[in-house]
Order: sequence, then C-alpha cells, then structure tokens
Amino acid sequence: MRAYLWGDRTPHLLRVERIFQERGWQVDHGVSPAGQGYEIAIIECDGVDRSTRARIAELRRAVEAELVLVLGDFSAAERGRGLSLGADDVIERDAPAALVMSRVMAFLRLRLGRFQDSYQIGELTVDLCRRRVRRRGHDILLSQREFQLLVLLARDAGCPLPRSAIIESLWAGDLGVGDNAVDALASRLRRRIDGPFDGKMLRTVRGVGYCLAADRDLLLAS
Repeated sequence: MRAYLWGDRTPHLLRVERIFQERGWQVDHGVSPAGQGYEIAIIECDGVDRSTRARIAELRRAVEAELVLVLGDFSAAERGRGLSLGADDVIERDAPAALVMSRVMAFLRLRLGRFQDSYQIGELTVDLCRRRVRRRGHDILLSQREFQLLVLLARDAGCPLPRSAIIESLWAGDLGVGDNAVDALASRLRRRIDGPFDGKMLRTVRGVGYCLAADRDLLLAS
C-alpha cells in the first residue's frame, strides 16, 4: 500500500506519515507531486479557497491516487467546500490515528471493492487499523519495518515474494540496500511470529525470497 504526501515536511504531515508507516504503508513525501500507483494522496491546506480545486486536481492527476484527502483545521462550511472542490475526505490535523485509518480503509473498501483492513492467515491475524498482530490469541509486538514486511507477505499469502519486490516496497530509492538486509529483516520477523509456536508460517523460497504459508500449507505441514 502506498501513500503520497504533498507539501513541506510540517509536523502535521510528518505525524500522518508516521501513522501510515507504522501500519505497513510505503509513504512518499514531496513538494512536486509525481509518481503513480498510490492508493491515497494527502495535501495539507490552511484554508479552502479557489486554488484548492486546482491543487486537488493536480495532485490526483500527477500521482494517479484512488483517494485524495485534505488535511487542515476547517469549519464545517470549509469541510463541505473541500468535498465539493474534489477532495474525497477532509481530515482534522489532530484527528486520532485510529480514526484517520478507519476512514481511509472505509473509503478504499468502497472505492476498490477489494481492499482489506485485516488479514486472517490460519491462526495469524494482522489488523492494519489497530496495527495489531495476534497468533493463537497472543499479541505479537513488531517493529515498524517488521510489520511492513508482514503486511506485504499477508497480502499474497501462499505466494513467493521476491527480495527485489521487498526492497522496492520497504526501501524505495535506497540503492545501498541489498538482499542481506531483507534476509536479516525476515529472520527477525520469523523469530517473532514463529519462534514461540509450532507450525512455521514464514518460509524461505530458495533463490526467490519469502512466503507466508497459506491455510492449506499449514495443514500439510502439521
């Protein structure tokens, strides 16, 4: 999942960036919108005026986002104008993280019809909104990067995910990252989700990358 934040790195946009990253999203931040393949794009505005429509349209066109959100402190009338000018939603700068993610996930489910805010793979549950991972009723604490990798694997459980795809998703643009970094991250994640339990879910696909076992694979391994 990818999000694009347009604007200076203000404390409010940095807070939004952290909220998304902690829940497994890849976040790009820039002052000149560019790129494609984003589920969501967010722009921060101090007010809603005639220029807002053009900025929203430019952002949607430039990054091909499914959703465009406007972040700011607005009156009820300004929120209504923001929606009428092309925004999909208008979010308060200090909105709780859980509320921000719940609204985003609800909009994406409606827009895409296939978007998931949680994954159930066998006995493992990955909740994106609450950033919660559980296996056999036990909470599993993960670092931000470990959670991001788990979400990538959960999206296509049972299918191998190449190391190159992991690098592109988690370290986009960092040319210094290689396979060793992926292997070290996968090793840490494996200790978290497999170490205390029977039945190994995170598997190495030799010469390719990693795979999260689907339900049928766990049954065959048990």
